[in-house]
Amino acid sequence: RLATPFQIASYANLERAARRLRITGLAGADDTYLADVKRLVDSLLERGHHVSFEVIPNVGHAYPPNFDVRLRQAIETTSRRSSSQ
Repeated sequence: RLATPFQIASYANLERAARRLRITGLAGADDTYLADVKRLVDSLLERGHHVSFEVIPNVGHAYPPNFDVRLRQAIETTSRRSSSQ
């Protein structure tokens, strides 16, 4: 069972990871969890991870339009082969 963004964001005392992760996230501007997701993103950035995050207008807690394209871009962004970080 997956944790909600609220549960994840509440783990403020997480230790810094041994290595930096590449993370890509999407959230709808109308998502009720948006504030929690933003706190999670901030927490990950503070711990030195590479985070790419996009807020999509006019979308709630749902898949955005053209999700297939966005997913492909996210995979390319986080891939070790295509990342320059």
